[in-house]
Amino acid sequence: MLDGSTLSVVTCVIIRYTDEQAAIQAKQRMLREDWEFFSAQRKILKEQIMKNHHASGDSPDLSADDGSGEKLPCHSSGTESNTAHSVSTSTSVSTSGGKW
Repeated sequence: MLDGSTLSVVTCVIIRYTDEQAAIQAKQRMLREDWEFFSAQRKILKEQIMKNHHASGDSPDLSADDGSGEKLPCHSSGTESNTAHSVSTSTSVSTSGGKW
């Protein structure tokens, strides 16, 4: 049987564990929301780059891989970098409930 002091220690350990688990879940939720926001921004930027290159008749170099299996835009000349920069600075993404 548990005496009073042992029960008190066990209760404190359980409370601390519960608090740690709540903090871990909150961090995981934040990271998931940040990843979803990042993915949405990347998709929009990629679509705009493809649209701009399609309109100008250029074919974009999408040979970089970020590890997710999707290709990212890479630019080797200054003119293409300026195009990508102007697209990214003019891009406005609205998310509901996001912190950005």
